[in-house]
Amino acid sequence: MIVGIYNGTVFHFHLSFVLEDNSSICLDPSPAGLDLTDFMRIKVVLDWKDRPAPVVAKHCDSLTFMAIKPDVTIGDVLKAIFGDKKLDNYRFDDDGRGCRYWCIVVLQELAAVGLIDPVDDIIGKWEAEQAIKYAPVFYPNRYKGTFF
Repeated sequence: MIVGIYNGTVFHFHLSFVLEDNSSICLDPSPAGLDLTDFMRIKVVLDWKDRPAPVVAKHCDSLTFMAIKPDVTIGDVLKAIFGDKKLDNYRFDDDGRGCRYWCIVVLQELAAVGLIDPVDDIIGKWEAEQAIKYAPVFYPNRYKGTFF
């Protein structure tokens, strides 16, 4: 699922995968501050919980869908994201935006390699609904960072 958290000023989006045993893995793209010459480079924080990640969000409904195909493990997903596709090599835009775009590209890439079903139609519909339901807080624009 894509989860959006609103802090009163901005949204921050991350991905959460609920596993068969009802545990969850959260992938959170956050500004790393590891490169002192570029504070907008991300570090993907991976967090495991022994329960589904709580979804408490105002001004945004989480986008939940059946994502991972049968016989695909979370190891397959993580290998595709971090090993094969190197999707942790990402830089937010100069204003620190682009986390929703990162989440969407990760899901698109997982679909492209056959690990999940295509999600473009679902995501587009969700974004349009959120922009209407939670205007002006939820911005319809996808602010884009850069993969490198």
